[in-house]
Amino acid sequence: MNALSSALLHARIHPSCLSLPCTPRLVLNKQLLATISISNPLDARVAFKIKTTAPKKYVVRPSSGVVEARSNVSVQVIMQAQKEYPPDFPNCRDEFMIQVTPLDEGENVDKDTFNKDTRKDMTEHRLRVVMESPAAPPSPVPEANEGDAIADGGEAAFKPAAGESMGTMAASSAADGMRVQLERVKREREELRKKLVSGCLSEGSNFEQLLRLSCW
Repeated sequence: MNALSSALLHARIHPSCLSLPCTPRLVLNKQLLATISISNPLDARVAFKIKTTAPKKYVVRPSSGVVEARSNVSVQVIMQAQKEYPPDFPNCRDEFMIQVTPLDEGENVDKDTFNKDTRKDMTEHRLRVVMESPAAPPSPVPEANEGDAIADGGEAAFKPAAGESMGTMAASSAADGMRVQLERVKREREELRKKLVSGCLSEGSNFEQLLRLSCW
């Protein structure tokens, strides 16, 4: 290994792992962005090429290029918008590999630039993708209001009695409503009868009229 390739081992790739800004949760139908910085501390140019284990999931701009002597290049990594939560999201195994090799003066990048068989001085840097787990999809059951009784485990404390279906509960509720209405009609009838009796007494009605009213 010559001095140039030895120095190349100190080329700085930042960050050490690729953290996508998806906190506190993954947002569906939205792209996620991250940046890789490639710094060249050498007095010669270096070429780079970026590969990933999930090429259909990410877009890299630029995916290859040249870093001039004692300068750096920023590479944008875009995770395509996701339409649903990836099943492996909490334990993402996606990786990126940055291949870097020094260039001779006047050398251009071609198909053999990153050939491992011919470029013995090429180095590879691996970056693991880190993403936080998304929150669980919203539950179709409405959340309990503040002040509702909550049992251990986060479930509502009040549940249907064992053995009762939702249909049985609805029928029972309807019957209760009819009984309430019947009781109200009876009370109104009794109040009306008392008013009529009182009115007849004040007008001096005979005993036969009072008797008929009291039996109504």
